[in-house]
Amino acid sequence: MNDTTPEMARKQVEIVLSFSEEKRLKMVFDMMEWGILMTRQRLKEQFPHYTPNQLKFEQIKAYYGDEFSEEYLLAIQHQLDAMA
Repeated sequence: MNDTTPEMARKQVEIVLSFSEEKRLKMVFDMMEWGILMTRQRLKEQFPHYTPNQLKFEQIKAYYGDEFSEEYLLAIQHQLDAMA
C-alpha cells in the first residue's frame, strides 16, 4: 500500500537527506535492529517449543536460506547443535 503523495515522498527524502551522515547511519542500524527483533519474535511465536539454538537456525534460514546451499545450512545446524 502506498498512500503517500509524490510531493510528500519528495519532502520525506529531502528531510532525511538534511540529516548528518551519522544520524542517517544510526537510523539504518536502528531499522535493521528492529527488523531482526521482529523476525525473532515471529519465529518465537511460530515455533514456541524450539530451543534458542533452533530459533537461531530458523533466523539464519529466514535471512540466508536462498543464498546458502542445503549442505551449508546443514553444517550451520550441526554447529549450533554442538553448542547446545
